[in-house]
Amino acid sequence: MTEEYYDPYGGEMPSQPTPMPGQRSDEVYSAVMQEKRVENILEQVNPERLIVEIEFRLKGYKKNQFTKKWELIGKIEKQVSDELICDFLSILSANLTNNTTLSNFAPDEINRLMANLIRVLIDIIREKSDIYKLEDNYAERDRILIITLSTVFYALKRAQGGLESKRIFNSTQIRDQFTPQKEKGILGRLLNI
Repeated sequence: MTEEYYDPYGGEMPSQPTPMPGQRSDEVYSAVMQEKRVENILEQVNPERLIVEIEFRLKGYKKNQFTKKWELIGKIEKQVSDELICDFLSILSANLTNNTTLSNFAPDEINRLMANLIRVLIDIIREKSDIYKLEDNYAERDRILIITLSTVFYALKRAQGGLESKRIFNSTQIRDQFTPQKEKGILGRLLNI
């Protein structure tokens, strides 16, 4: 089995930009490549993509890991109310943003955010259970809440202690390979700076 890797440049590397006066072209190219890499990483970890995943999962789909397409788990699509999808996704889109996952949350902050979200979603399901056609379907209510709440919780956990932002920052650091190392003085060698 061969593994496929995401190529953000579509098989072609970007051409080297024209350097500004006083800059070397390899420095400019390194800066452009670093910017492209940051954009690519941010797009891949963008929590707003989770909103699309939640919608498909609520409707009974799963993502095929080989084809990367959404496929029905059963024979028919789950009949989740369009109103429920709209209500839930509007709330979740406020919670699943880059601002959220790139934050620096303490565990108690995550607990408070989750407690508030749980309360709001349960209240909405209770108040609108007739509109959502979930009056006596407690198993379906649980399925909907587990899908939405676990997805949000995992996104928030990525922000615990600023882990996601640190991870992104560390992975996007490109050492300037083109700048020759300056000769260290005696003090620099002693302090290893």
